[in-house]
Amino acid sequence: MGKRARHIWTREECCSLAKKYKCSSDFKKIEPRAYKAAQKYGWLKDYVWFIPHYHAIKWTYETCYSEAQKYSSRIDFENGNESAYKRALKSGWLDDYSWMILQQKPKGYWENLDNVKEEASKYKSRVELYRNNQKVYETARKNGWLKLLYPSKSDPLAKIRCVYSYEFLDFNAVYVGLTVDKERRHLQHKGEFGSKIKSAVLDFVRDKNIPVPDPIYWFENCTMEESKIREKEVLDMYIEDGWNILNKAKTGINHSSLGSSEYKWTKIRCYNEALKYYTRTGFARKASSAYVKAKKSGWIDDYFWLKEDNHKKWTRNTCYKEAKKYRTKGDFCSGSHSAYQTASKNKWLDDYFWFVKVKPKHPPRKWWYDSCKEEAMKYKTRGEFAVKSKGAYDVSRKNGWLDEFYPEKHKNQFF
Repeated sequence: MGKRARHIWTREECCSLAKKYKCSSDFKKIEPRAYKAAQKYGWLKDYVWFIPHYHAIKWTYETCYSEAQKYSSRIDFENGNESAYKRALKSGWLDDYSWMILQQKPKGYWENLDNVKEEASKYKSRVELYRNNQKVYETARKNGWLKLLYPSKSDPLAKIRCVYSYEFLDFNAVYVGLTVDKERRHLQHKGEFGSKIKSAVLDFVRDKNIPVPDPIYWFENCTMEESKIREKEVLDMYIEDGWNILNKAKTGINHSSLGSSEYKWTKIRCYNEALKYYTRTGFARKASSAYVKAKKSGWIDDYFWLKEDNHKKWTRNTCYKEAKKYRTKGDFCSGSHSAYQTASKNKWLDDYFWFVKVKPKHPPRKWWYDSCKEEAMKYKTRGEFAVKSKGAYDVSRKNGWLDEFYPEKHKNQFF
């Protein structure tokens, strides 16, 4: 595999990104590569809109109130001045800003796939969705909708599907399925496309001695993940209306057989799929059909790297109790890594007020011209300088001081 092409940052691209932020620290934190390029080429001085010591402003009730008057909604306030918004939120002052519109979605709004899909359509990738709306991203991730919203172009199963049903009104029976080829699948259900094709519809009509009805197409142009969700929706609708279901296999996001294009899990394919996971539970959840095939065929024991899941499920309360055992974040991370990860991911670490902030034993040394020159005089060659004092050497190299410290005749004496 070839090396990934290096991105060349332009002055215009860095400037465009920098305009999204009010201070250099936010720019550096969120766009580190663009910041590094701007710093390297001396473009930071062009960003005159950066506010010095932006996060050091002490927000009082009066200054927060004055700042909040610039915005018409709480969301605009948060996006426009995060530090002032957080201060107002923490102090309970937001209710005093009566002119602000509370742009809050009703409870359960983001649990609807169509609402999430509409929001995700505004962004080209998962990364853009995460940066612009983390709540929607997390909802999509937890519900397994990310593959549906942003299907992988390299996915061998990423074909367009449709969801259909066959209704047998006289028997109040129905079959719900999905397929990538409507005509071919209809012929299979009629028994006209190969004798080895299994079909619950064909079995039913032969048993009742009735003709195969025309299919009803509910959803078309569906991706792989969407088709599984829509199939389950249609099936649930029939169940609620009291229909007798002819489907033998389970449907849904982790069970659907993907219609007539069912993926054949061989021993090698199951092995390669299992390599993607660390635990049996993760394998079963993310690739249920491969897991079932491997377990049924006795291959599961060959996947020695898969660990049994017997870990504790950390809640806010149990993480809090566990953290009480430690004095610092470092001790907490070392002593109970899984609890620390859960607390860090859910932003609970700030609740552990008893944690002591540990200062580094050896604070970083500031290398300036005089200190670099003094350090360089200790070594005979550039190579020795680079090995024994890397920090001073890097600063000297970036600032072009090496030629002064070591004349041209020593330039090639690196190693």
